[in-house]
Amino acid sequence: MSTQEANIDYRLYKKINEKPGSSIRELANEMKWPIVEVFKSVCRLESDNWIKSERDGNLVRITPVKWHEFLTPEEIEEFKNYFGDDSEKPKSMQNDKDQK
Repeated sequence: MSTQEANIDYRLYKKINEKPGSSIRELANEMKWPIVEVFKSVCRLESDNWIKSERDGNLVRITPVKWHEFLTPEEIEEFKNYFGDDSEKPKSMQNDKDQK
């Protein structure tokens, strides 16, 4: 991948995070880029597992992949075991009701 493609992908990824669920056309309009450039960038980002696309009728909606989707089930279980129950978590990670 060229530096220019990486820059395009980074800028588009930021926009997808700002407006998750946008279509390729909506992203092209937001970025003021040709739709073919957005399509090529979406393909690269999706093949690198940074985003995912989901069909919504005739539209394809683009969303960023959530951090936990990068983890295997084993890694998620290890994460849960490491943090234990809510009382062991930092206040910022506990439910609102637990922070009283």
